[in-house]
Amino acid sequence: DNRKWDSPLLPFIPYPTSCHSDLPLPNTRLRGLRPGQRLQLGVPMADPDTGVPVPILAVTIHPQTGLVYPLGGTHVCPLTRLPQPIQTGYPMLDSRTGNVVLTVGVSLDPVTGAVLPVGGVLLSESVIEPLSGRMVRVGGYQALLDSKVLAVMFKVLELLKPLTEEWGSDQTLQRHQGSERGSGRQDHLLAASKELQQAWGRSLHCQLQLQTRLDILLNWAESIQQDGGILGEMPLLGSDMRVPALLGMEYPDPMGSGLSVPVLGCQTDLSSGIMIPLAGTM
Repeated sequence: DNRKWDSPLLPFIPYPTSCHSDLPLPNTRLRGLRPGQRLQLGVPMADPDTGVPVPILAVTIHPQTGLVYPLGGTHVCPLTRLPQPIQTGYPMLDSRTGNVVLTVGVSLDPVTGAVLPVGGVLLSESVIEPLSGRMVRVGGYQALLDSKVLAVMFKVLELLKPLTEEWGSDQTLQRHQGSERGSGRQDHLLAASKELQQAWGRSLHCQLQLQTRLDILLNWAESIQQDGGILGEMPLLGSDMRVPALLGMEYPDPMGSGLSVPVLGCQTDLSSGIMIPLAGTM
């Protein structure tokens, strides 16, 4: 079914259970889907702790209630030492080795139920899949699409072989390509070529998305090198001072509510070109 290839597969993470009773952990901070929210890999969701928009990287299901929880969150970036959304391909600190590695997914802390980044594996590296216990190799959605393209290519080649043989030997079929046998095989070949076109298009689209993410990561690294990755400046109420705004850090609400609010992002003023941090209350 080609519809299964339209969007990336959403990893499933088992819901954490108590080591003493095998019951689901009662005090997790997981939140369910909001009305109208799509459950799809990479779609934005709100971090339960900070409210910062983060991408959905996995899903879990409560074993008793059956509620579905999207998984995403923030972590401390090892380069900036600041909270940052967990994103595939971004750096994280491997707690086992102490090395900086690239994030490939998320997991759930078995004690607290917190969403944690997972990284440190390489493409084609062998790992044990936790649900089945089988040895598998690290791949991804792009590898899945590439394998689909190769499978359809072989299908097209198998359909071409008898046609090329017939066209080379049967002169009547060459003059009358509308015959029942030739027309039927050509119809199958036309359907397979359309399937190849769709599979190839999905693969190229995924490659473009990967290239875009790599460009974003490169720009982010360059901004950290230049100015520490600041998102403009936040004014301090009651004074003329302004301080650098950093994603996820809390500042006094510029609207004057007296609350501390996190920086959720930024936008550029079209007239002045100044970067304006987004934080406040409503």
